[in-house]
Amino acid sequence: MDWIEGGTTFLDMVQADWDTVQTDRDEIRHVDAFENGETGWAVVEADRTTSAGQTFRYRLTVIYVLEAGVWRVLHSHFSIPEGATISRGDLTATLSDLLDSVGDGVGMLAARTATVLFTDIVGSTALSADLGDVRWSRIVAEHFAELRRVADAEGGTVVKTLGDGGMFIFDTGSAALRAAGAMRDGFDNLSVRIGVHTGDVVSS
Repeated sequence: MDWIEGGTTFLDMVQADWDTVQTDRDEIRHVDAFENGETGWAVVEADRTTSAGQTFRYRLTVIYVLEAGVWRVLHSHFSIPEGATISRGDLTATLSDLLDSVGDGVGMLAARTATVLFTDIVGSTALSADLGDVRWSRIVAEHFAELRRVADAEGGTVVKTLGDGGMFIFDTGSAALRAAGAMRDGFDNLSVRIGVHTGDVVSS
């Protein structure tokens, strides 16, 4: 495998392989789906045939949340068996293979322990429909401004924001928890869903 750095390089690589990885057809082999209150989970196993004539099996796992009677995708994960080929090269099969392929660049895998905090506005689909695009965009902008202020106050960093969700990183779990409490209590007109996870992270 090649070590890819930078968004432009990645997009150029995807564009070069686009004709190869385009889907010609999917054959669904098995589907499981469950729900528990306002949370849902589904897994699909299928065989995909590309326009280049390659066939491989994949699994798609999706986590949903129910908001205003509509199931929203909260997270999805696409995976294929180790050793499968879907474009110009074989995929790395094991961690040892990955480390060997990186070679002298293994330092780029150096990780540090940090705490990542995720936020999401509860019921955003219904709220945006009720308030209209202009008013909702203003509310979301003000919402993120307040989240950034809270994160900054606790030494956190904004990793990214997308839609009405945000991702922040903190050096300590206690700082992230203090920020989570302030974020939870900082809005009179919005309910904010917050998740916190501590582990090793890699900066790119």
